[in-house]
Amino acid sequence: MISNVTPDEVDSIWPHFLPFVVKGLKHGQGDSVAPCHVLQSIKAGEMRFWVAHEGEKIKGGMVLETNHFPTKKVVFVVMLLGDNFEEWVDEMEAQLKQYRDINGADCIEASCRKGLVKKLMKRGWKQKAVIMECPL
Repeated sequence: MISNVTPDEVDSIWPHFLPFVVKGLKHGQGDSVAPCHVLQSIKAGEMRFWVAHEGEKIKGGMVLETNHFPTKKVVFVVMLLGDNFEEWVDEMEAQLKQYRDINGADCIEASCRKGLVKKLMKRGWKQKAVIMECPL
């Protein structure tokens, strides 16, 4: 089951999701994002937080935001994290597409680590860009 976590509910759910966040931020652009800043953005209503769960057991989740650009509106997946991805990704993706449509967004984008890129490409997503970093 996928559930939206409202800003007033996030404090009770976040500790169960935090291990996924810490693990996930070790990959990709994790050095650009701190869990506390994501939590603050969720509480402020700037980002949305959905969890995949079976009863009280959190299996994974997603943090997203909607960005307005001069030429389009984008639903951006900030984080897509969890265990047993294949068990809950169909429902999560369906709700994500519905959210895009309800909010009149033109597309869904995500910044992903290599492993997630492969999984999403199998689901029909396309690679749009690659983020590179020059070391100091």
